Amino acid sequence: MTSSASFSLAAFSAQVGTSFTLADSPSLALELTAATPLDAQHPHDSQFSLILHGPLQPALEQAIYTFTHAQMAALTMFIVPIGRDATGMSYQAVFN
Repeated sequence: MTSSASFSLAAFSAQVGTSFTLADSPSLALELTAATPLDAQHPHDSQFSLILHGPLQPALEQAIYTFTHAQMAALTMFIVPIGRDATGMSYQAVFN
């Protein structure tokens, strides 16, 4: 992940419900559905998890991807597929 003060729990929380687009595949976007602290009892703005939701196909493999966003700088995240349902695939990115 690109290190920057702008990539904080507060910054991502403000973007829940918006889309992050793969830089090398502009037609593929993942919606940020949750931004939560890793430790709810001791929240820290630099230690958090993101849940993103995308289409069933193409399913993204566990890997590092570069994303663009209308309100944030481009960023590189390691995402892991964590599940699928009738509406698509869910992925997690952890910042700590």
